[in-house]
Amino acid sequence: MTMLQVLAARQAGAMMLSSHGLWPSHAQVTRGEVSVAGQPLSKLARAHGTPLVRIGPPADARTTPSSSERQVTALVTAIERVDRDSHGRLHQIWVDANLGGCHPRLGETRLIGRRSASRRRRVSLCPEAPTAIGKSLVRLPTDLRVGDLLAIPCEGAVALVDVRPMIGARPQEGPDSLSSVPHCLK
Repeated sequence: MTMLQVLAARQAGAMMLSSHGLWPSHAQVTRGEVSVAGQPLSKLARAHGTPLVRIGPPADARTTPSSSERQVTALVTAIERVDRDSHGRLHQIWVDANLGGCHPRLGETRLIGRRSASRRRRVSLCPEAPTAIGKSLVRLPTDLRVGDLLAIPCEGAVALVDVRPMIGARPQEGPDSLSSVPHCLK
């Protein structure tokens, strides 16, 4: 095999969806990007702003006739704040989407728009989405920074108005910044 063949096979393997029913049909998930109908979500988000939603039938709708009316959403949100603990470890991140207005599948959250070679760590995602365990924890690279984009698959058709943040819902910088938002504290 030539190097070109190895790289092509690796790229093709990376494009396979790990969970077909969570992303809209015609979605391609690669390392560093999610594209829907051939449009990279990171480029759409940079052009139109965040949060951004793309709604469609799930990728498995073609094979499951009963799911033809089911819809899923790809939500793109930008990181607005990165909090680290006293040892410099990633602790929680704040995004510009109100995750309480949707049903995110947090286990499939992807960093898009750039590739990261950093190891992954479980972090709190705020504003939080309601979960059975009460915390919105996601595994993300430890080198996250303000402005990074995340793609999150959501169950159902999510309207943009449902995920737009509420005015005054985000904390300000400073030692007392989280006192007004106790639901994100440990």
